[in-house]
Amino acid sequence: MKPEVLIPIIVSICAAAIALGSLVAAVVSARSARKSAATAHQALGIEKERREDELTAAVKAAQDARRANLNASLINSEYLAITNDGQCRARNVTVELEADERQGVTPRMLDNEAREIGPNSREAWKLIVHMGVARSFTVHLAWNDDDGSHEDSQLVHM
Repeated sequence: MKPEVLIPIIVSICAAAIALGSLVAAVVSARSARKSAATAHQALGIEKERREDELTAAVKAAQDARRANLNASLINSEYLAITNDGQCRARNVTVELEADERQGVTPRMLDNEAREIGPNSREAWKLIVHMGVARSFTVHLAWNDDDGSHEDSQLVHM
């Protein structure tokens, strides 16, 4: 073949190769951009969840600061202890005991006056324990705190 015919063919092949290379580079670049966008979107979602978790924790902490958290337990099977694990004073705390009659008599308390239980503190009521008293019973608690009136029932065992 003559060089006049070969040169334009070679130039056309080179131009086509360059165009093909540019097309491949554009496709790879577009895929990379899509992956980067997806990663950025995922990171924004994670950040949004983290902020929502922080907000939920802050709201819970604010609510906990306004609430008393009372728990019943026994001390040497002679005293009923009511512990306030909350950060707020429990006022007008009343306690009632109830046992399943099939398991024995409901224990009684020496005094049953309403009391206040400060944050992170404990009050104890003397129990009158004798033969025939149930070994487990339900403690019904009622109290007021900065969040309002509350009731709870807990099972205790001797």
